[in-house]
Formats: sequence, structure tokens, C-alpha cells
Amino acid sequence: MARDDDQLYGPLLHTSPPLRSSTDTDIQREPGTSYLTPTTTPGLNPRPLLTQPNCLKTQRYCLTKTDRVAPNDVVVIGFAERRSAASGNFDCDTKALIFSFVVALAEPTLSRFTVDTLDKPTNKSSISNMKVFVTGAAGFIGKSTVRELTQNGHQVLGLSRSDANTTAITEAGGSPHSGSLEDVESLKSGAQAADAVIHLAFIHDFSDLDRSTAVDRTAVAAIGEALTGTGKPFIVASGTLGMPPGEVSTEETQPMRNMGAFSERIKAADIVQELAKNKNVRGMLIRFSPTVHGKGDGGFVPRLIDMSRQAGTVLYTGDGSSRWPAVHRDDAAVLLRLALEKGTAGSVYNAVGEQGVSMKDIMTLIGKRLDLPVKGVSVEEAAESMSFFAHVISMDNPTSSEKTQKELGWQPVQPGLLKDMEANYF
Repeated sequence: MARDDDQLYGPLLHTSPPLRSSTDTDIQREPGTSYLTPTTTPGLNPRPLLTQPNCLKTQRYCLTKTDRVAPNDVVVIGFAERRSAASGNFDCDTKALIFSFVVALAEPTLSRFTVDTLDKPTNKSSISNMKVFVTGAAGFIGKSTVRELTQNGHQVLGLSRSDANTTAITEAGGSPHSGSLEDVESLKSGAQAADAVIHLAFIHDFSDLDRSTAVDRTAVAAIGEALTGTGKPFIVASGTLGMPPGEVSTEETQPMRNMGAFSERIKAADIVQELAKNKNVRGMLIRFSPTVHGKGDGGFVPRLIDMSRQAGTVLYTGDGSSRWPAVHRDDAAVLLRLALEKGTAGSVYNAVGEQGVSMKDIMTLIGKRLDLPVKGVSVEEAAESMSFFAHVISMDNPTSSEKTQKELGWQPVQPGLLKDMEANYF
């Protein structure tokens, strides 16, 4: 939402009692002002404003007095849009009316108002021009996300804990916000200053995952506290590796809770679901593939390459049939933007461009490019040189994103993992 609307939205988004619909409230027409009511106008699809609070851009608010409401009530007059029956997109050949709205009542007599029409509606997205607080904005996925958001009309406030972070965020098109994942006050202030939050940061210390997941939970809870009651989008990164092995996971698949430190991260996801269900936060989870790839990747695949180079042998476990889903970071960035603009509260979306790439294919390519022998061994044998990673590469984790693609209109278009590795990893 535009910054000059803060005084209107501020009291609105923290009002108690909860919003109630009022379709019979009088709407007084002022000269030159158009209006419609959702109950009497054919072809319009009313929906509560707070499901998408950032799409309205009105010019004028005209309030008059009546005696229909109680003190501190909020009245939803309506939110409507005229759409093309064929495509579902805005019909830009007519002047669509996008009007409202919600009035935060300073005294019990105010409930009438009018608004101007919005010319030239857009079918690009349902929410535009948002200010988005992004944790992990200077990271591998984060920088691509900042670029994707700013190139599509949004502003980005990126969490920065160093001069290097500040430079990376600025070069990607965002503005730095000083703080860190362990500085909860900086997280809260960043969330409060924005219209939405995308939480990508995570301490990737695999020697102490208990601490990493604890910090993550605390960060998610702090941001959630700052967003409670606002209806703002809150997108939190999660992963696919905690799903049951050996079967194709979907967005509906429930994670396993008996995987030690891996399962600890699920508790952060639980917080997000609670925020969406009971705290009026548009909380969403994005489950990322273990391989988010692209030029400049510093994740799992580069570590596998380095370990193979040091060991002089490329190893996979068993017969190498374990599969990992994969996604290019630029495709993942598009998904994050679409979830921000279109996603629904409580939803889980899978950031998966390829359902499953076999570990044998990955390791065979590494062996080919490093000119090293490739062989299958037991998990225990692989752990002698690969430690924790031997267990990770043994996980069979095929994952579908069919629902995500259909619901959000997301279409991965970037190169697949093996092709990307050939071009950018050696």
C-alpha cells in the first residue's frame, strides 16, 4: 500500500471486534463519484478487503454521518472488480470499478462514504506496489528475489548484517535494513515498516542444526508477533527433505516429525500455520528443493563437488536411485513473487522445477567433469568422507509442484539441474 495511506490503514488493521460485513449500509453518492454495491450489481464478485488489502487505490474518501454502528466497529462496505467472463482477467476495455472499503470509525456516527473509480486496471497481479521486508535478501535466493520483486513494481527492504550485505542488497535493487536473524527487534521493526514479509534467511550450520532451527523459530515468532492482526502476507521458506521418502510428495503431504534436527524446522512451519489460522496473518510456506541451483550457487551441489575433489572419488549411496527435486533460483524468485501477490493464507507451495533428479546422474556428471571414478557404496562407507552429507544424498525425495503451478500460474522456464551444472559449476 502507498505510504500516504498509513493513517487510514493503521487503526483499521488492529481494530476489535472483528470485521463484519455490511451490505445494506447506505452509500451516499457525491457528484462525479461512481459507486456500486456487491449485492445488487450483476457480474461483480465481492470479497472482503482484508484478504488483499493492497490492491485498492482510491482518490477521495467522503464521510457523512449516520447512526448505524457501534463505537469502534469497522464496516466493510464492499470490494468489487469487473472481470472478463472468458479469461478471468480485468476487462481493460471498460472502466472497471475497484472500490471499497473499510472505514475505521472514530465515532459511532460514521458509516457512509464514497470513493472514486480507478481508471486503467491491471491484470498483471492482484497486489502491486508493495513494500516487502526480505530476510536473507543478500543470499543466493534472496538477491534473485529482490530483483524479481523490484522489476515487478515492488519495493524491497532487505535485512542486512554487514557492509557486504548492504552492497549486495543495493545492487539487486533493494534498500538495506540493519539487523540480523538473531536481533528480534530488527526483525520486528522491518516487518512493521513493510506491507509484507518474505523470510528466506537460515543459518546453514549443519554441525549445529539444533541451534539453527531454534534461531529460525524465534525469528518466525518475532515477525509473526509484529504482523498479528494486520492481514499482511508472511512467506516463510521451508524444505522438501522432511517429507516421507520413496513417494512423490505434494503440497498436501505432511512432513515427518521423527527426523531429529530436520523435523525441528517443522516447528517454524507450525507457527506460520497458527498465524494464518488464528492471528489474521496471510501466512504461507514455500517448500524449497534441496537443490536451488544457478550461477553462484554455494549450496549442496558445490559441496558435493568439493568433497569429491578432496576425496579423489565420487560416491553415491546404494544403487544411486535416490532422487532430489530441483529448482532454478530465478524460477524460485518468480514463485515467491506470485505467492506474495496471489497466495492464500495457510497455503503450502512447492518450489520444484524438476520432480526428481537421480543422485547417480548428479554424481556421474561430477565424476565426468572432474575426471574421477564414480561408485556406489553404503551410507556408512560414504559417511567416512562425506559425514552428514552421506545421509542427505541417500534420501529419496521426489516432489511435485503441480498444485503450485496451477494455483499461482507459475511455470518454471530456467535450465534444469544437470544442464545448469554443465554450464556453471565446474
